[in-house]
Amino acid sequence: MKFSLTSLAFIFAIALSSTAQAEIYESEDAKGNPVFTDTPTAGTEEVKLQQENIADAVKVPPQPASEQAAKPPPIKNQEQHGNVTVIPDSRNEQLERKLAADRPHEVLEAEKRHEVGDQPTPEEIERREQARKGEYIDEAGNTVRVEHRGHKGR
Repeated sequence: MKFSLTSLAFIFAIALSSTAQAEIYESEDAKGNPVFTDTPTAGTEEVKLQQENIADAVKVPPQPASEQAAKPPPIKNQEQHGNVTVIPDSRNEQLERKLAADRPHEVLEAEKRHEVGDQPTPEEIERREQARKGEYIDEAGNTVRVEHRGHKGR
């Protein structure tokens, strides 16, 4: 029993030392690409690695008792479903109002039926007029004015 325990300890020590001192070898294959391996072969060079840069763990100082006492106690029954209050965002409310204004409205009886957004606003008319006119400078440096007259109906 003593012999097997000693041999087991010896094998364990060898295993630890071999992993701590692992060597890496570099060679090139037939195409000239670098190949890394842990077994030395003919034409390989040992790669020297830098020492590992590992720092000790940072110890966090304990909080003073006054800060621990200032924290509110956890709320009981946090897992109850149905106790949720949704506070809407004012920006979301504004966007929803704008989107609702763009949607067609329901037509009630005795109201004239018309589609919402059929009539362009004065700003849209002005923007369309500006888009029809333009000017560019040709290769000779001359200013050329152009006007789009729209499509002719068939």
